[in-house]
Amino acid sequence: MKVRELISQAFYYSGIVARSFETVGGQELSDGLTLLNFILSDRNSDGRFLPYYDRQQFNAIIGQEYYFIPNMVEMETMTVTLDNVRFPMRWITRDVYWGTGRVNNIESLPFCYYNERQIRSDNQDDHPGPGMGVWSYWLANQTDYVFEVVGRFSLAAVTADTVISDKLEGFYIDYLIFKLAQRICLFYNQPFGQDKMAELEALTLKVDDVNPIDTTLQISNPFDSPWAYSWGDVNFGHGWRPGT
Repeated sequence: MKVRELISQAFYYSGIVARSFETVGGQELSDGLTLLNFILSDRNSDGRFLPYYDRQQFNAIIGQEYYFIPNMVEMETMTVTLDNVRFPMRWITRDVYWGTGRVNNIESLPFCYYNERQIRSDNQDDHPGPGMGVWSYWLANQTDYVFEVVGRFSLAAVTADTVISDKLEGFYIDYLIFKLAQRICLFYNQPFGQDKMAELEALTLKVDDVNPIDTTLQISNPFDSPWAYSWGDVNFGHGWRPGT
């Protein structure tokens, strides 16, 4: 299915265009495409309505703390692999990463990270646009380290001739049709039928349930002080301590 077909079906559901007597084109197709890309952008706002998780790997750069992952919306885990052994990395909050004392130039096996969404400009990066900024510490001391991140990536903007059935499953396309029909009604100041609203709400719940947020709890001992590292940790443990 091409995007122009999705837009046509949305117009038919909205009642703005009669299926038997009119075809969607010209200004209506242009309006539908603009509204659809707004919807796709909205879905990227918090990652909640993006149904697919993906993994991306990239090599560490010696002495580099910051990395940028284009089009990433939500990041769930990050690991580092060396010689086929995968090590977990611990996510820490903004205030801990940026607000606590540390030696800034230690190069060893990275053990913690912090991430936040960003937009890169043309003069900042080879991949301008939205994505995820990631800071890892300690700084890598060799390029054999391979980072792997797991999360959700944004839905790209489309054109009228984009084959959307190659990118999304049928249930999500169905959701987009009804969501676009609702947006078209708002745009043209027309009512959206209660039966169609009920169907849209059912599809919205289905999309939200495909890959729910992992709410698994990790219990931490309040008497531990994991950030009280000393030069002993630097010289001997390299950021790792025996489990308790």
